[in-house]
Order: sequence, then C-alpha cells, then structure tokens
Amino acid sequence: MSKLKIDPNLVRTDLNLELLRNIQVFQHPITLKYQALGGPGGWLGPNTTAITKCPDGVGSFQHYANGSIYYHPSTGAHEVHGLIRARWQSLGWERSFLGYPLTDESVCPDGVGRYNHFQGGSIYWSPSTGAWEVHGLIRSKYSSLGWEKSFLGYPLTNETTTPDGVGRYNHFQGGSIYWTPSTGAHEVHGLIRQHWASIGWEKSVLGYPTSDELEVFGGTGRISHFQRGSIYWSSTAGVRVLRERVRVHVKILDNPTSFTLNQQFAAMQEVWAVSGIRVDWVTTENLSLPTLTDVDVGGCFYGTDYRRAKYAFR
Repeated sequence: MSKLKIDPNLVRTDLNLELLRNIQVFQHPITLKYQALGGPGGWLGPNTTAITKCPDGVGSFQHYANGSIYYHPSTGAHEVHGLIRARWQSLGWERSFLGYPLTDESVCPDGVGRYNHFQGGSIYWSPSTGAWEVHGLIRSKYSSLGWEKSFLGYPLTNETTTPDGVGRYNHFQGGSIYWTPSTGAHEVHGLIRQHWASIGWEKSVLGYPTSDELEVFGGTGRISHFQRGSIYWSSTAGVRVLRERVRVHVKILDNPTSFTLNQQFAAMQEVWAVSGIRVDWVTTENLSLPTLTDVDVGGCFYGTDYRRAKYAFR
C-alpha cells in the first residue's frame, strides 16, 4: 500500500492564513455598495435576485425590493431606484442609449428634484414633472444653461423626434430645446416660443431655431433667429415675425456722446421690427473728414438740393 505524502508547504500556518485573508478580502463591488447603503436593513431592502451578469457579458446587476445596483468595470457600482429606475427600465436598462449609471440617485441643488447621470445621458425627476431623459447635444445645451437651475427648469418630455423626422426636441417647464444636424441645439422660450408654436413650430415658414434667445443690441428687445427669419419681442412692439433683413454699415464722423451705438441700433431694430424687418449691424468705420459737406451718399453730397440727398437724409 502506498503512503500519502503531504507537501509541507501546504500545512504552513502562515501561508494558509494569508490565503484565507485574501479570500475574505475579495467581495463583489455590488456587495460592497449594498453594504455601504445599509444592506438588508437599508432602504434598498432584501435582494430579490443573485448578482447576475448583464446581457453584454461585462456588467453585473442585483435587484432588491426597492431598487437595483448596476456595476461596470469602467463606471463602478451605482444604485438606481424609484421612478428614475422605472424610466430607465422602460428605455431598455443598460442596453439603451443611456448605458450604465455613473451616479447614484442624487438630490438636485433646489432640494426638490432628483437625477441619475448615465454613460449616454441623464434622467431628471421632480414631483410635478415626473421622470424624463435628456441626452446628446440637447443635454449639452441644457447643461450649458444651468440644468434645472436655469429658466428652463425640469424636462417635461423625453428627447423626441419632430414630425419631419429630421429634428429632435425636449420640452421643459420654461421652454424647449430643438436640434437638427444642420442647425445644432438651441433653446426657445417665453413669448417668442409661444408665437412660434402658434404658427406651427418647425413646420412653419420659419423652420428650426438657429440661435438661442438674444438681447437686441443690449436693449430691452429680445430676438430668436430661425432658418428663414426671426421672431422679435419687446414690451412696446409685442411679438413680430421678421422675414426680411437689412445689413447696416455705419460711418461715424464723431462718436456719439449722449447715447451709444448699441442704443441707437436697439431703437432702430424696434422701429424696423414693426415692419417685419431685421436690422443687423455689420461693420463700423470712423471717417476723417473736415466737414459734413464732404459726406458722400451714393453720389450725392449732404447740403445739396438733389432729391436723392434729401431722401437719404430726411
């Protein structure tokens, strides 16, 4: 009968303790996250599934009574729960364009709303608006304006395809962001948006916005530019659609002292807007002329009795 020989290295107490220590140290990132959130006694509650591989074969997840934890090597382990989780689920979990979560559900700065950021976008929720996703260049524009702290507030829709099949939009509490490949993403809000909606949105004669809402030469008027025109608003002129455009080159003999050129052009835009004409200040040139009688206006000279001169300077 042969005798069993035992390698003395296998019975070294210090080695076995080290191996056991290494085994005990390793825990799945989902388990660690779950423990950090309170484990079975925490708000997630008991698990309802084992830790399971995602369909992509890379990530993992575990569902609990009140939410889920998803893990990916490049994003880490993050929880998703409530109506944000329900929205993410409706879009296809991590297989959707949103991908894996990058954050836990977090409180917005206003203390009212909640959000999760994902690899491909975000989901925002508030009690009055529900949970909606925002992604891509529309999300970038939303971010640049200040997220939910901006005048736009919280989203009211997912990103949605426009009826022409070309553009995309999200509506928000305080306005909308529209995007097309040729125009980019621009916000439109207030009475300008209201009028644009009344004439048919992007299906109207104006098409898609090509700018955010802008101040008119620093004045009180506001304007948004579109593919085929502009919408102007001021408290005195109201809302005006501008389908024509005038480009102005300014020649200055002496810089004004009682008003600025911006103020002059703001007033000019107000007057011309009533007639549906947009005024653009293109360039400014300072002239070095001895007298006003030397100002050339299309072949006419100021101070003459020519009809063209009288028309130009009336």
